[in-house]
Amino acid sequence: MKKLLMLTVTALLVFAFAFTAYADTKITVTGQLRQRGEGVQRSFDAANEHISTFGLLRTRVNVNAQVDENASAFVQFQD
Repeated sequence: MKKLLMLTVTALLVFAFAFTAYADTKITVTGQLRQRGEGVQRSFDAANEHISTFGLLRTRVNVNAQVDENASAFVQFQD
């Protein structure tokens, strides 16, 4: 997971620096981290009170490059 995140960040930095040659290029980098917890009790036995819990995490990184008024690029990475 950490290797994928580092590879993604490195690729985004290379992508961002590739567009710095254009003076009018506007680059926006945004992201999102979402953490969610779930608890599930799936049993037909009323005496069984075992609850399974899960922790979920979603990560998104967005890069938007506006080269000029007619050309733009948008890349989104999500795990």
